[in-house]
Amino acid sequence: MQRRRRGLSLVEAIIAIFILTFGFIIMARLFDAALHYEAASDAQQMAVVLANSQMDKIRAWNWATHCPANPTTVLFSDWTTVPRSPDPNFPEFNIAVAYQNAAIYSPCSQMQIAANPVGQRRVLSNTGMWVAVTVSWGGSKNTFELESLVTAPPAQLGAAMTCNFNPPLATLTETLGETLVPTVQDATGQVVPDVCFLWSFDPNDEGYGTLSNATTGMQVSLNNYLLDGNGAQIAGAYGNGNCVIDANARARGIMFSKPSKAIVIAP
Repeated sequence: MQRRRRGLSLVEAIIAIFILTFGFIIMARLFDAALHYEAASDAQQMAVVLANSQMDKIRAWNWATHCPANPTTVLFSDWTTVPRSPDPNFPEFNIAVAYQNAAIYSPCSQMQIAANPVGQRRVLSNTGMWVAVTVSWGGSKNTFELESLVTAPPAQLGAAMTCNFNPPLATLTETLGETLVPTVQDATGQVVPDVCFLWSFDPNDEGYGTLSNATTGMQVSLNNYLLDGNGAQIAGAYGNGNCVIDANARARGIMFSKPSKAIVIAP
């Protein structure tokens, strides 16, 4: 006896259609999510490219604007004309540029920091600028920020470089003192910032005093009195004669030395 083939019932057909429809919906949503994440990844990568491109423009602008060889050079602290405009090829991305002066401290231990007087740690305060480039898109909901330290172009130093003392010393009588702050100028006459000096006392004519070298290396003090072995001032002991203060420094890899004018130390 031949058995009749049994087809799907209405309930089974409805369940099968529901399963297939649910599967198609899940696949469509997964496909849409994949497209969304791909677009987000592409936008993120483009933001990175634009941020790096803007930072390269800033570095090139810094060199062209602050290079000492440029006759129209402005001070490194002047960043009013820094490039800020977005890339016209990608109007959907907004670019913002922020900057602030960056103090570059010399490497030293915590013991040195604790032992030195406040403000005596060596620091380059006019050489670096901390720059932040922020790229935003999608109504500022998405952002990417790139930060970098941009430093001043190296000065053009040579035989024409000079070192001037301020104030120019003349005569120191008992208990008086003067602070020497040298200014270094490059071959074009511009001031070279953040030059640290090593100081030496030259008793030109048996002139003696007390030389106090600031840890920063930016200045030195000369006083007309003498100290004992413990660093205490000797009562009634003063210098007599002539002396010269030598300022020695290395700027941009070039060594130079500059003596002060003869200083008369009189009791």
